[in-house]
Amino acid sequence: MRVDKFLNVCNLTKSRNIAIDMLENKTIFINGNPAKKAYKIKIKDKIKMVFLDKEINIEVLEVPTVNNIKKEEQEKYIKNI
Repeated sequence: MRVDKFLNVCNLTKSRNIAIDMLENKTIFINGNPAKKAYKIKIKDKIKMVFLDKEINIEVLEVPTVNNIKKEEQEKYIKNI
């Protein structure tokens, strides 16, 4: 699954367009490197999202196979680090 879709499916961004905008502005890093939207997410990838007022660091536990997950199921796919 592409990183822009992963961020949206896991409810880390409100829309896929926001994820794409963040990727173009190099505010999302995967394993320490600026991410490109075509990057395919893998288990154990470490994602850092930089916002104006905070940073979020997560680890991918599983890649979703569905197009939408509930907020309550988020911990099945990602872990805050």
